[in-house]
Amino acid sequence: VNPGLLLYNIGMDIETTPRTKVILNANYLQFVDTEVLQQILMDDEIENDIGFDLSLGFQYRPWLNNNAIITVGAAALLPGKGFRDLYTNDILYSTFLSLTFTY
Repeated sequence: VNPGLLLYNIGMDIETTPRTKVILNANYLQFVDTEVLQQILMDDEIENDIGFDLSLGFQYRPWLNNNAIITVGAAALLPGKGFRDLYTNDILYSTFLSLTFTY
């Protein structure tokens, strides 16, 4: 059984030049129902709030077409009460790099 997820999102892609784009994204995450988690972990005080997931990315198209696209960025999860109940109070970070080549 799955506790379910509510995801609230706002994001924006900003073309700064024809070759470059800035990607901004913010998500707020919540469990729909924590009853399953409470039963598995034998803890009746798990909150619904997972936290905020924030990300920033940059995209570069060196030849002004979609034959080569380089995307790089970073994301962070700012834990909410429910996430802290389950895992950790630490802010979790990740980075990403994507290379797309098409001919």
